[in-house]
Amino acid sequence: NSFTVTVNAYVPVTLKELEIVTLPTKTDYDQSYVETIINLSGMVVRGYYTDDTSKLITVTPGAITGFDITSPGIRTLAIIIDGITATFDINVIGIANISILSAANKTEYFVGDAYDKSGLIVEIIKSNGQREQRAPTDAEISGFTSVAAGTIAVTITVINKSTSYNCLIKIPAITSIT
Repeated sequence: NSFTVTVNAYVPVTLKELEIVTLPTKTDYDQSYVETIINLSGMVVRGYYTDDTSKLITVTPGAITGFDITSPGIRTLAIIIDGITATFDINVIGIANISILSAANKTEYFVGDAYDKSGLIVEIIKSNGQREQRAPTDAEISGFTSVAAGTIAVTITVINKSTSYNCLIKIPAITSIT
């Protein structure tokens, strides 16, 4: 008596290749707007498997390495899923220069006065030639102190570019003595 036994060994299906079908809608990132998570909207990725099938894969920010917009230029990012990698580039737009378009309305203060940035407008020139005009944030302004009379420089810093203008701190005039 003889018989035949057929054993079907289980061969796991694994990912063997990633293809970026469509890049994310956003591939330009402005260094002056701090973003910590990549925007993957519009991205389409197809995975190819060892059983000769394929399917679309949803990519999450956690699968992306290399996202860093702290300095301008082209950045190559990697999608890593199950040890398989595909890469794509983003462009980080930096700041080429910053200038004061309009000084603050108030540039003369008395000792003890608080700073008033009303009217202060800076122009930011980007590495791609675009220009942005806006009021600086409080965090971008430094150097103002009115504890003593004199001329002080108020500095506006956006990322790594700075510009400044002077303010005059005066001692209040004595109007009467009693």
